[in-house]
Amino acid sequence: MMFAFRTQLFFLLLPVVLTLTTLTTAANPNVASSTSCGSTVEVLRSGNNWSLQVNGQPFTVHGAGMGYSDEAGVRSLSDAGGNAFRTWGTQDLDSQLAAAERVGLKVLVGLDMRKELQGFDYDDKDAVAQQQTQIERIIEKYKCHPSLLGWIISNEPNLMIGADGAVVQPNPK
Repeated sequence: MMFAFRTQLFFLLLPVVLTLTTLTTAANPNVASSTSCGSTVEVLRSGNNWSLQVNGQPFTVHGAGMGYSDEAGVRSLSDAGGNAFRTWGTQDLDSQLAAAERVGLKVLVGLDMRKELQGFDYDDKDAVAQQQTQIERIIEKYKCHPSLLGWIISNEPNLMIGADGAVVQPNPK
């Protein structure tokens, strides 16, 4: 089964690739809007400039990438003036989203994708299908959370350094 979401990729803050849920093409080709049931997220284009709006308000990301062990880090980010954070995975996502909601932060959720460097074989159709099903379930479960800003598709998916230190070409699949 393929994703039931239309997506468009954007580069925001550092070299982070994210995709917004359920993007629709607005009448204005310079606007991409997420109409998820949580927040409305829009990426607006004006010439060569891009801006982000959340629920109709300008949103400049002041954030960090965070591992998660408890709510203290999320509160510290908020206390320091942060308004968003990214995750590297979904292991503690329930806790992270709940903590973000309590302090008014948005979350870019990193979707766990296996890496060739760690032994995943993208030529194994069954393994790829199982991974896709798992990702679809996560998206379906969390797509309406009010603290969700968007999805990050993998973290360094093509990071392929061989034992000799040379760059290894990743499988394009």
